[in-house]
Amino acid sequence: MYNEGLVRFASETYDIGLGKGAKYSHLTNFSINKKNAGYVNNLSAEVDDQGHKWSLQALGRHLEQVGVDMNLLWSRIYDVVLKSLICVDS
Repeated sequence: MYNEGLVRFASETYDIGLGKGAKYSHLTNFSINKKNAGYVNNLSAEVDDQGHKWSLQALGRHLEQVGVDMNLLWSRIYDVVLKSLICVDS
């Protein structure tokens, strides 16, 4: 697993009442979100936990600060990946 990846966040909170009209709340694609007035661009690689695109390591630090057990989370992620690979193994 590559741990130097990027994390992208939607630029609006999801509202189930908006349905398909809520394109900024469920898509994390930069080419779409950059058109939203609420989109915050990350301007510095040194500050990797601001805006709508963070480093994966910044997300991990944030999750640890709010009490998430990162060892357990990564264990569960690996479990899902391995089980997915087993499903497609011939």
